[in-house]
Amino acid sequence: MRRLPIAAALVLSACSTAPTTIDNQSPAANEMAASEGTRAAFPISGDDLMVGVVGFDRPWNGKPAHQTSTRDDLTGGMSTMLIYPAGAINIFTLPDGKVWRVRLVAGQGDRCGSAPDLSKGVEAVRQMLQTKPSRVNLTDGCLRIATITA
Repeated sequence: MRRLPIAAALVLSACSTAPTTIDNQSPAANEMAASEGTRAAFPISGDDLMVGVVGFDRPWNGKPAHQTSTRDDLTGGMSTMLIYPAGAINIFTLPDGKVWRVRLVAGQGDRCGSAPDLSKGVEAVRQMLQTKPSRVNLTDGCLRIATITA
């Protein structure tokens, strides 16, 4: 329930006329995953996934405009955000470097995301993760978000 206000704020801010930055981490989503005991990971490292996303189609194509990495205090791993002009990819890793969550964002600022773009991105990430995720959550609206969790 705590995610609903955050998602609503993201959707409303995504369709504004001024560019909006995407928050580097979603503490509420991470908190929920930790409370559910989610510690499973995909058999791919965060570094390997970052190399693979370079070949993605829009809105994640080419070199990111900005990249940040922060320590994820919840898992002891890292959260890496790749920000593109019209979207973002957030890769969450455990301390051993294995990916446990990937968040794709299509749309940012005054640019709405495309559902077909998000679907293609989710399928590309699933292939790279080499296994079926346990959960894929989609948020539809101007800002389209897919969260893929091991």
